[in-house]
Amino acid sequence: MLQALPLTVKPDDPTLRARVAALAPSGGLVLRRLRLADGRVIHLIAVPARLPERERVIVELRRLQRRLWRSGALLRLVGEAVVDREPRLGTARLIAAHAGRVPSRRSREILRQGLGERGGSATVGEALGWLEGERDGFEALLALLAHGAARLDLDRPFGAASRLSLGPLAGL
Repeated sequence: MLQALPLTVKPDDPTLRARVAALAPSGGLVLRRLRLADGRVIHLIAVPARLPERERVIVELRRLQRRLWRSGALLRLVGEAVVDREPRLGTARLIAAHAGRVPSRRSREILRQGLGERGGSATVGEALGWLEGERDGFEALLALLAHGAARLDLDRPFGAASRLSLGPLAGL
């Protein structure tokens, strides 16, 4: 989905919020405005499976999505099942819980060097081995994931065999 990029939830655009609310007056749609670490803003709408008149609402949301896209704004529609699906949800929560921790420059460099030497990809277990000298290698790795220095496949269970790759902010 967002590949565990660090993100900030921002206040919604009131005009967009009103448009979305008008499509489903009984509620159920969840709108979030996200600013990714790379500066892009994405409006995310979660659509529940049991939404009354779901098909009509989705057609209208797609129209709104096209209008916003023409104006340069990004709107993503996701089903409730996608957001709640495991292991994505649990792993994303674990990583997000470490977004407030700033990874050390040393741990960032260790990870970048290790991944670079292995063609840009390695297992979590290998990365933890490289970070062994850090105060808490596991916490450091989660902070690095939360800050975009590495990416993790959120659709696979999180463990020592999980694959990491260089993230979009590995060089920062």
